[in-house]
Amino acid sequence: MAKLILIGSVLPPIIFQQWLDAGEVINPSHQLFLTRLIEGVSNQQTLQVLCLPPVKKTSSKLFMPENIYRLGQTMYIQFPFLNHRWLRPMSVSFQMHRYLKKTIRQSTENIMLLIDGNSRLAGSIASRYQHHPRIQTIGIFTDSPKQISNLRPQHIRSWYRLHRQHHAYIGITETLLNEFNPSKKPQWILPCIVDTMDGAKQHDRPYVFFSGALYERYGVETLIHAYLQLKPKNIDLLMAGFGPVSQRIEQLSQQHRQIKFLGLLNPTLTRKYQAGAYVNVNPRPLDEALDNVAIPSKVLDYISSGAPTLTTRHPFIEAQFNDYIHYIDDSSVDGIRIALKRFLSADYGLAQTKANKAKNLALTSFGKEKIGYDLVTWINALK
Repeated sequence: MAKLILIGSVLPPIIFQQWLDAGEVINPSHQLFLTRLIEGVSNQQTLQVLCLPPVKKTSSKLFMPENIYRLGQTMYIQFPFLNHRWLRPMSVSFQMHRYLKKTIRQSTENIMLLIDGNSRLAGSIASRYQHHPRIQTIGIFTDSPKQISNLRPQHIRSWYRLHRQHHAYIGITETLLNEFNPSKKPQWILPCIVDTMDGAKQHDRPYVFFSGALYERYGVETLIHAYLQLKPKNIDLLMAGFGPVSQRIEQLSQQHRQIKFLGLLNPTLTRKYQAGAYVNVNPRPLDEALDNVAIPSKVLDYISSGAPTLTTRHPFIEAQFNDYIHYIDDSSVDGIRIALKRFLSADYGLAQTKANKAKNLALTSFGKEKIGYDLVTWINALK
């Protein structure tokens, strides 16, 4: 059995929570994906996580100390680094290489480095070990650099160059893996990892719930306008998340008492709101280019919460869950209004029965315990 070490931009859960409490945001979807992967793997064997620092400064101090956190069979290590824009990657890289060389000397096991494909620095560190006889690197990909806003073409090219040298690949869609693995090395498609959360209604009235990135390109304001046109008397609209539309939502919540803005919630509380919702809604417009390389993770969280889900269509979601969930066929204001009206006037008992079936299917297919077992088995079968 190989020794497993993950290198990536994932924080220990306690530190991630501290960042959220301080109002900072570090790609929550990617953090949760890696956290669940780590938790699933650690149920099978020990795992070390070498944490890359956030892009932003976390302290006014120039030199950051080392921190070690142990959770079950997982050890998170945050290395000391020079907290300066230009010196940070150099000092982190030096510390990680020193740690890995020491680990190689002290261990007779083969080593599998799980590399966060969302990080160029992780790819740069991994490149030093491409030809080491006892080390293999496995890239993990949840996003395409082509979909990252304001990323220059030369940075996209360097991103691909750094991550096309791995020995094996894990990614959420085949199209995404094709971008990084044109040589068709061993790969495993891992669309999502879900976790269950017991919850009760988190609000004194029934509510429609949305949580996620608050950008108009994801249909956030469209959902609000559709809800206001519908004017339901007995159900509120609760929204949580971060992004430029948050100020607009806060203004609307002051004008319309049925709209509630909850701000940025921690993952546990978000899951409780999802589990207690009358219906969770994903209004993201159809986008074929994005859908080919991304799966809306919030929809999988909605489904695994056990509450009914109303979402725009996505090939993976439809193939997996068919009519266990409810669909928005047109992501315009009228289309969302019609879909909401249709759902709210339908038999809710039947909707809840379907939601429970969808939840069981999601946990059976993509629960973190199953994924952890399958992943460790796959990794140890690599040659």
